[in-house]
Amino acid sequence: MLQRYLHDAIDDFVVEHGDFGLERLDGDEADFGRMCAALESVPFLSAKKCVVLDRPGNNDRFLESAEQVFQNIADGVEVIIVEPQLDARTVYAKYLKKHTEFHSFSELDDVSLEKWLRSYANEKGATLDSATARYLVQRVGITQQALKNELDKLIAYDPKISKESINLLTEPTPQSSIFALIDAVFSGNVTRAFAVYDDQRAQKVEPQPILAMLARHVHMLALVKSAPSDLGPGLAKDIGQHPYAVSQVRVVARKISMRDIQTTVAKLRSIDRDDKTSSTDLDDAIKQFIISLSAK
Repeated sequence: MLQRYLHDAIDDFVVEHGDFGLERLDGDEADFGRMCAALESVPFLSAKKCVVLDRPGNNDRFLESAEQVFQNIADGVEVIIVEPQLDARTVYAKYLKKHTEFHSFSELDDVSLEKWLRSYANEKGATLDSATARYLVQRVGITQQALKNELDKLIAYDPKISKESINLLTEPTPQSSIFALIDAVFSGNVTRAFAVYDDQRAQKVEPQPILAMLARHVHMLALVKSAPSDLGPGLAKDIGQHPYAVSQVRVVARKISMRDIQTTVAKLRSIDRDDKTSSTDLDDAIKQFIISLSAK
């Protein structure tokens, strides 16, 4: 959403004033003096100038002097500031919110992602129902830019988006597959669990990263299971996870006990130790792990 807004804002300026007056600077590369010069210099051969500053807050001197810098902006200069990671507690952030046309693009939860996908599809003249939008998120993952790219591809193929076209044109992300794997394991569905695992191996995902993803997801599962039920949506922020990921883990957490999670952690720790200290077949060890938990 941020990239779409930025693209549209730049396009609007270029259409009206041409690209001669457009200047983009990266806060990680441009020094403080260069950024100040861009903001303080009047437009040349153009009625207006647009300066796009990407992450200027990463420059300590700019961060400390931002209020003074903004007061020195030349007439006819429009400024677009992009801060992907803005600490709302800082004086800098509070100044921007108070004195600029401020737009916040926060991560979307699963429901919001589905609504956004349907809205975007509608803008493009395509049809996408709620169930299919949810399936696309489960398969492709929660990264909004990746979802947009996949949806653009699906729309070009057939404006009526279906599960069949999603299966044909997209690949499941490792993270979404690990959700499915864990759910299948704790549901006792060993056939489905092996199908998900074999699919990952067929896509050249090695056992080591699969083991690492299992460990991360089980860790999240333990946090969700042990958290007070009244935390609601705030839990995702408290444990530093995406709301959609937490919503998926909640589904599994309802099916199992904390003892199940402790057993799973012990098994994963044992597999990891054996992999690092002996010539164990990690691929076979993970399959045995799936069988042992699915058959409990």
